[in-house]
Amino acid sequence: MSTVERARVGRGTAVLLGAVVAVATVLATAGCTNHLNAGSGAGEDFADHFRTVDGVAAVTGSGTNNLPFSGEASVAAVLDDDLSDARLTDLVDEMGRYAADHTNGSLRWSGRIVVDGYQIPLAAKRTPNHRTLDLLAEVRHDDRFDGGEIDPEWRIALRAAATDDLVTAWHRARELSTSDDASVLAYSGVPDDSDRPEHDASWVLSSTDQDARDLYDDLNSGGAPRKRSVPEGDGATARLAAQVMAVPDVDGAVITPSSVSAHATSFARTDSVRRAVEARAPDGTLVLVSGGPVHRTGAGDHAAADRVVDAVLASQPDLTRVEEAPDRVGVVVPDIDTATTLAGVVGAVHPPAAVDRVDLATDESALGDVVETDTQLVISAPPDALVRAARIAAALDADGPVVVRLPSSAEGQADVRVTVPSSASFPGLAKTLRALDLQGASLQIRLPSGADNGSGTVNADLDDPTDVSAGSDAADQRTAQAWRDAWAASR
Repeated sequence: MSTVERARVGRGTAVLLGAVVAVATVLATAGCTNHLNAGSGAGEDFADHFRTVDGVAAVTGSGTNNLPFSGEASVAAVLDDDLSDARLTDLVDEMGRYAADHTNGSLRWSGRIVVDGYQIPLAAKRTPNHRTLDLLAEVRHDDRFDGGEIDPEWRIALRAAATDDLVTAWHRARELSTSDDASVLAYSGVPDDSDRPEHDASWVLSSTDQDARDLYDDLNSGGAPRKRSVPEGDGATARLAAQVMAVPDVDGAVITPSSVSAHATSFARTDSVRRAVEARAPDGTLVLVSGGPVHRTGAGDHAAADRVVDAVLASQPDLTRVEEAPDRVGVVVPDIDTATTLAGVVGAVHPPAAVDRVDLATDESALGDVVETDTQLVISAPPDALVRAARIAAALDADGPVVVRLPSSAEGQADVRVTVPSSASFPGLAKTLRALDLQGASLQIRLPSGADNGSGTVNADLDDPTDVSAGSDAADQRTAQAWRDAWAASR
């Protein structure tokens, strides 16, 4: 058995089980059915019916109930790998027939099927199902392709088994596309643990700027993707992809009609790679190059942010993730000590005003404007205030989850979030906050479940008198009062 064949075995029942859970509902309804909860009831009945059918590895059903006796049903099934084409067709016919037989005007169906790494839509009619199966049959047994999505009305996406097969996958995806409205995608180089293969792939060729993930806001402002700017009849996208792949020190790129977002093997190589890609790309193409641990986003001049990134990497060369936009830098740090060191490094750079914020966090998901976590360290501030923000975080508790956000000139009050073991910590916390001179800051205190004097979240401002809010039950109100008392006593 070849390496590719071994990789194919079992992927439908393992990696893609998560995809079934995430299948979305897209349906419309009217009329009556025998279920009071028509949509959810029909979806659950479908799953019960097919759960024990030979060839079905997993099946889920759900739905929405718009009115009594009318609704929307959504189903998803993972089929056994390596089913014969005949057995696959029989199963799809059976599922489509079930949906058709249980539709009487009040209920509409939508579904997804996963087989051998490919996702296909399930309709309640035989003709569209067979049209999709005919397209699937053209690629399903070809070892150059390793899955994807075959949906003639929406998207044709092929995952190349190897990067050398990427351009071939692109040509075949274009051949399978039967609708001018459907997007076409080819991709390769997907991490083994990815549940979003098209988003996480190293190499992506797309017919739409909707997939320009690092330049999305620049290309899709106004809510609609830009028109295709490269004529596809002459194979321009494939030629450009081959040229970018040939540039030394490039190990990935996302190529859309209006953009190339490439990744160089190191940050030091980004300038030379950018010049080489720009020389090959059509006039007017946005070119963005990341490198090594540095991930760039957004069109514009990164020169000011580069000064910060250069200093950060010189101080801590083993960093795993640095995010850079023209006006912002974010760094994943292992601990408060590293964050404090980097804050001093950034403070010494004196970057131009173009860099509005620097974020230091222990998790990549916290590098952004919204932090919904009580398990991480997050420090965010303008470059000239980052040292102060790090000192505040260290003073509040170097071993516990702390969020400290100091405002830029365009923002309002400082934001501090801290987790403490119980309300018994309130007096010490209040004294610490007083000493840090955080007058007017917004404070959120999180307590774990089971903490003394209630649990949950207390929100307050660091003013006198303080404005405190918490949950409405008696325990939460006692916790809120405990903070009022501690804050007043700390003066």
